[in-house]
Order: sequence, then C-alpha cells, then structure tokens
Amino acid sequence: MGLGIVVRDHSGDFLAAYRQGIDKITNPEIAEAVAFRRAILFALGLPCNQAIIATDCLSLFQKLRSEAIDGSHIGNHHSRYKESGLCF
Repeated sequence: MGLGIVVRDHSGDFLAAYRQGIDKITNPEIAEAVAFRRAILFALGLPCNQAIIATDCLSLFQKLRSEAIDGSHIGNHHSRYKESGLCF
C-alpha cells in the first residue's frame, strides 16, 4: 500500500509531488489518516501560508471535523492534529 500527495497552486498548476510506501497497514481508514498526516507535514515544509488537504475518506473527514472525543483506532491522530492548532 502507498500514499501520494500532489501540490498545486491557487491556479491549479502543479508545484510538487510526493509518494511513500506504507507497510503493515491493512485498514483503509488508518491508511488515509497516515496519508493525511504526511500531507500536513509535507505542506508545513513548503513556502506557503495556507493549504487545502483533500481526502476521499468520508469517515476520516467527519472524525476530523467533529468536536467529540474519538475512541476509534484513529482517535489519537485526530487529537494530535487538534493539539497542533490545525483547523478543519
């Protein structure tokens, strides 16, 4: 399994890309959470002050937007994003 990140500017023009293999992850939601975290870290290393990170995983999106404490297997990812001051 692997993840891919594509970075575009405000006009939609390609700026950068990144790919990474992720071993030993068989749960798709966890894989999406790992990819989302990697996209955040990748964006933080770019010379920009705003980023839009997209996912097609509705359950991850809903968990990231929720104010509720998440007791699921990706709840610890969610709390780390919130602690870092990231907005969703």
